[in-house]
Amino acid sequence: MKKFFGLFLCFAAAATVFSGCNSDDDKIDGGTPDAPVIKLVNGDIDAVQQIVTGMTVKVQVAAPGGIASFLIDIDSPALTPEELGSLGLAAQMDLANPASEEMAAGLKALGFPVGAEVKDATSLEFDLSRFMPMIAAIYPETSDHNFKLTVRDNYNQQTVKTLRFHLTVEEFDAPAISLVDGDIDAVHEIEQGMQVKVHVEAPAGIANFLIDIDSPALTPEELGSLGLAAQMDLANPASEEMASGLKTLGFPVGDEVKNATSLEFDLSRFMPMIAAIYPETSDHNFKLTVKDIQSKQTVKTLRFRLTVAEPVDPVLTYNADADLWANTASFTVTRGSLQGDLGVQYRVSGEERWYDAVMEDKGDGTSIARIAPEWEESEVHPSGVSVTSLLRGYGVFAGKTYEYRLVADSQPVDGLAGTFQTEAGQAIPYGDMNTWAEYNGYYTPEPGDTYAYPGVSYPCPQEEAFWGNGNNMFTKTLCTSAEEGEGKCAYLKGMSFGVYAAGNLFTGKFDFVGAELSGYARFGQVYAFEARPRALRLRYKATVNPIGEEGLGLKPGASATDIDEGRIFVCITDWSERHSVCSGLILSGIQQEQGTDAMIEKMNPFDPVTDADPAEGKVIAYGSYNITQSTTGWVDCEIKLMYKDTEARPADGRYSLVISCASSAFGDYLCGNMGNELYVDDFQWVY
Repeated sequence: MKKFFGLFLCFAAAATVFSGCNSDDDKIDGGTPDAPVIKLVNGDIDAVQQIVTGMTVKVQVAAPGGIASFLIDIDSPALTPEELGSLGLAAQMDLANPASEEMAAGLKALGFPVGAEVKDATSLEFDLSRFMPMIAAIYPETSDHNFKLTVRDNYNQQTVKTLRFHLTVEEFDAPAISLVDGDIDAVHEIEQGMQVKVHVEAPAGIANFLIDIDSPALTPEELGSLGLAAQMDLANPASEEMASGLKTLGFPVGDEVKNATSLEFDLSRFMPMIAAIYPETSDHNFKLTVKDIQSKQTVKTLRFRLTVAEPVDPVLTYNADADLWANTASFTVTRGSLQGDLGVQYRVSGEERWYDAVMEDKGDGTSIARIAPEWEESEVHPSGVSVTSLLRGYGVFAGKTYEYRLVADSQPVDGLAGTFQTEAGQAIPYGDMNTWAEYNGYYTPEPGDTYAYPGVSYPCPQEEAFWGNGNNMFTKTLCTSAEEGEGKCAYLKGMSFGVYAAGNLFTGKFDFVGAELSGYARFGQVYAFEARPRALRLRYKATVNPIGEEGLGLKPGASATDIDEGRIFVCITDWSERHSVCSGLILSGIQQEQGTDAMIEKMNPFDPVTDADPAEGKVIAYGSYNITQSTTGWVDCEIKLMYKDTEARPADGRYSLVISCASSAFGDYLCGNMGNELYVDDFQWVY
């Protein structure tokens, strides 16, 4: 086996050298080849280019004599040596001979060819487009930015061109602060259920957004207990604790505010706090100071008055305690003189049916009304545990507005109703499949030897590595990007390298072990679930075929006429580590020498629909979807989550999210049809 692998590497290396050399037919008879030529695609490289949003800047180089060095000298008040240094770059860089591995990686991340991709190349194209928005964001002033390009070929012939750019920054109006559906300069009486939404327009982009609170209710001590302060900058919160406190109260913070040209936020949650903490007639002011990137500043003060009269009976108060994982919330009801059987009803705003909260009499004239989820009648999982799904309508969920009302003897009580809005749901990182990067993978041909191989595609940046796939030095196209409308999607297609490998994409990481001729898909990512989803939504299109005689692989009981189904599944887990599934040539050898059971033990497969919880820990919920037929276009898919444990919640820092997509459902068994294709896009939660 080692000898075979060594011969294969030698053959691969020889093929690489051959493809990288020019044949004698490429040489120019009788003399030196033409000097390098540098030009701007679809443009005049000698003209000054105006920096505009969405512009494309691509440079083509022709060097018949082969590139020896390719220098880029950057002269820009935005891309200073310090700014470039923070990206691992420098003011002068040689694409053919990068000064360090860090510089090479930085250049690759920005889409530049480097090293062997440039050295001795006779033609080359690269893209400077990504620098343009960096310039406008870092240095928003009218300015010039130059990129000097120097290409020297292997005959010491040199060509120099300077790409010149000009950024023109217009003067913008000062920020404007207004109150939605109200007069921001008026004094507003604090009332139950009132909505206080502030709208800000800052055409130049927000630099700072200060809120100064002057209130006998919201004292520095009271605010401090919430991680807040009497003065706060939404664009630049003083601490992570403050940012978290602001987010909890519905404020945009940090990057949601910084550079924003339009913004809306809600102060409504402060109103019941004021009335509850300081139930006396009093004034409460919120001074808003917005400073834009051009240093223009606007100040407005929101003024509120709380007038405390004789208690009005009855009282219904939403306790602002929605737990979006437990799907619970509560209200406090003060009966007063109201007679009859009291209850609280709720519903998602706009829906027809009302649902009843569960009432708990406290014995002091008040009751607590509790909203809680309800579950479908349970089924039995093959492992013996019960599984169930959420009933629609019951409980509170992310990203929704709820109406509530007090009823007496099942009839609504006038004036005792309101609404509340839950926090928006969570995004699945890079679930839109629009952020693709190429970076090195690693393999171990022999114990103790680890090598990097470039050019592996992933739908996420290397520093985050949320999504993984089985791409490796021999099979680099199991998961690649494809154009979809104005964005991208993931394209999964199997291929053969001695054995069949299915196209695949999953949350986790992939390790290729050369000594075994095997790969390990390590499923699971750390994901902080703040809200419980009821389903996973995505889009897909697919081509599926019968398995065929050549695709049977090692799957016990598989038939050539069986449909090679695609598959997508999702799990919410509470794992101490990732679950590793092995696939590759090593499985064939184990099956032949030790039998199918030993092969499956090595593979360590994982199927949440049929298997008990793995050694890594609990599977809290799962959903699965098999693609049994080809589609004629994109299909919207919603995969319902079945909960094995309705009380459990992933612990902080644990591997809690598994999403897996495969063009062949039994690819782990080297089983599948190479004609199968699966495109996937737009992963998001359904609440």
